[in-house]
Amino acid sequence: MPSKTAKKTSKRPNRRASDFKLSPAHKSQDRLLGETSGYLMGAVLYPLKSKWGISDKEKLRRAQVDKDVSGPVYTVFSREIIFGWTCEQLVHFIYHFQNAPMSKGTGRTEWYYNLNPVFGTAFLWFTYNHGQYFEALTGFKLSIWYNALAYLCPFIWIDGFLWLVLFRLIGWALAACLLFGIYYFSSQSF
Repeated sequence: MPSKTAKKTSKRPNRRASDFKLSPAHKSQDRLLGETSGYLMGAVLYPLKSKWGISDKEKLRRAQVDKDVSGPVYTVFSREIIFGWTCEQLVHFIYHFQNAPMSKGTGRTEWYYNLNPVFGTAFLWFTYNHGQYFEALTGFKLSIWYNALAYLCPFIWIDGFLWLVLFRLIGWALAACLLFGIYYFSSQSF
């Protein structure tokens, strides 16, 4: 009779690390620059939540999300970005404290509360430092309610929108640097 302290042996064969092939988490990871479409979606019945994600077929993804969420879903912004999977992981990591997962469906963990710490703080700084100039120029006084709206904006997650714009601009900047580098090195005489 075997003792209770006897070691259990594994029935799995010994494998080396080179035997495993990790599949990419998203198809875009197999592409040279990882280009894919980044999107920001919202749901009419959830005005304080937005969905930030990536997809190769954004319209199909919207239809899938529309089936999973009660009420109509709308796309706020969608653009092609490079290194999309990495960008998505970065945004999800930075905003993990305001994650607001839905109860069911694919991508249910990619929903976030529409809190805007980056835009709200920038707007607060602007109104504190330059509010009097803005008021003198336009005749419009920025009250505390506009600052509150900058931090918590219903229907549009402004920080998520700004991240998509930033990632798009980085792609254009890299393309411009590449073209400048090609021009510069081709005009050099060796």
